[in-house]
Amino acid sequence: MENSIQKPRSESTSEAEREQKRGFDRIGGSGTKRAFLAEMRLEHSNTYAEGVATQPRELEISCLREYEEIIELCSSRKLKKDVEKVIESVDAELEDLIKCLNTFRTNLRANWVEQVQQPLTESELQRYEQLKSDISVLAPELSLIEFKDKKFSAKFDNYLHNIKEFNAFSAKAKHRYQQQIDSIRGVQSKISTLVSSSKMAFDMFTQSYQEDRKTPDNDRYDHDVSLFTFPERLEVTKRVDVELSNVLKGACFIPEDNLLALGGTTEIALFEWPSLAHVHTSQLCHEKQIIRLVYSRLLKKLISCSADNTVKLWNLNGKSLNRYKKYEHPGAVYAVEIMEESQKIIVAGQFPVIYIWNLFDDSYRLIEENFRAPIFAIKYINYSKSLAVANSQDGSIWIYSLVDLQCKYKLSGHSQEKPIWFLDYYPKEDLLYSAGSDGIVNVWSGKNAKNFALKKKISLGQSNLTEICSACSNEKVIALSSDENESSLVVSDGKAGKPTIVVDFPNLTTSIMLHDPKRKELLVAANGFDGICSLFVIAQKKKTTGSNVRKYSEPCF
Repeated sequence: MENSIQKPRSESTSEAEREQKRGFDRIGGSGTKRAFLAEMRLEHSNTYAEGVATQPRELEISCLREYEEIIELCSSRKLKKDVEKVIESVDAELEDLIKCLNTFRTNLRANWVEQVQQPLTESELQRYEQLKSDISVLAPELSLIEFKDKKFSAKFDNYLHNIKEFNAFSAKAKHRYQQQIDSIRGVQSKISTLVSSSKMAFDMFTQSYQEDRKTPDNDRYDHDVSLFTFPERLEVTKRVDVELSNVLKGACFIPEDNLLALGGTTEIALFEWPSLAHVHTSQLCHEKQIIRLVYSRLLKKLISCSADNTVKLWNLNGKSLNRYKKYEHPGAVYAVEIMEESQKIIVAGQFPVIYIWNLFDDSYRLIEENFRAPIFAIKYINYSKSLAVANSQDGSIWIYSLVDLQCKYKLSGHSQEKPIWFLDYYPKEDLLYSAGSDGIVNVWSGKNAKNFALKKKISLGQSNLTEICSACSNEKVIALSSDENESSLVVSDGKAGKPTIVVDFPNLTTSIMLHDPKRKELLVAANGFDGICSLFVIAQKKKTTGSNVRKYSEPCF
């Protein structure tokens, strides 16, 4: 009877734990492995307590099943089989598309043939032929004397009437013919646009797919966004002065060609990156100040916007620029965003609407909203098909849906009637950043690129903030502060304590800062009072020596 008495639950549990510990001791290994196994034991302790004798066997069976499944997944046979299924599905979809195109072509040809009409009806054509015959008969009967003496007979009047009627039929035939040709060519133009857009879409997909294959898995999934672990240690490693007038926010990298593009007053200059050797300058690209430059890797286009009310798209032909398209607007253009997947650009500036241009057919849609102030910054958020718009008049960020072009909500966090110069979205951490002339950096946290809410507010005093780099550890940000006669790089984490000025640019004004994630470097373009643009390459030094603040008023090489 004593042997059949059930032991208390606590005692049974203790024996189970001891049994598991003896098992771990037999396995041996490092402390890390032991800790991992201990975590597994605790995770399943409740189940172990219910049935110590049977549970290990069940876990073994589960592991064996998992092992077989993973080995099957890792086999080339399984992978090839599943890939073949996907290929067959894609082939079927493409075959359906080809059938659809063939049907479309057959119907289009049939419709065009059926709709063709003779320029003149049967009766009109008979009358036209009769007039031609009458004119041919009457012409020899009219003498030159009647022309010279202006003695016009009834026969001559009849001749002139026939000529007039003949010419009217000729004009009518030409007009009707041209109308039909213009109509058909209009359809042809639409089809050409459709075919061109389809080809471009397939080309973009192919390029994107090839680039994804070139990107290592570690870069794709485990990329460390913290380019600067100690941003307080930033220092200028290179300075180059270039003959370029008044660079504002007109700067961008062209990665596949290892180029840097800079926009001046009216010119666009190309430099090798990272050597900063001058390549080519295209003069008179705009009639007034170039505000921004952006580059699309998928579209293979450089896009510029200017105070001359235009946005222009450029093809890079070798080392020079050729204009591809030009779009006019009712005021100066301050901001441009690219919707690469749908081949559109979003344009905002000193006008009360936002343009969404379709690059295929040059049509546009409008976000019609009176912001009561120029728009200096916008950000397209692909993940939620939305647009963030910096409204400097009320100091808030307006979030629009690009499906119905309606404002969904507003994010208040900046001072009213102060320009908001900067907006950017970082998808990996689902964060939206904004900064402006009120010296405030707002960090907005989203949920799948939607429903943003204020996560952190960083105040940098009276600084005029034009650019932000958030690729820092410990939630620090690098801010570019620019005034009329001095600029600086400032680092802050938003906590107590004064922000740290890490690089100072006396007697220089700057509003553009780029960062190269591969080289882990910043590029700052600054304007001097002598009309020279200075390019600064900035990197994190290994050790801090002396003062943290470096001043750069003279060239250093």
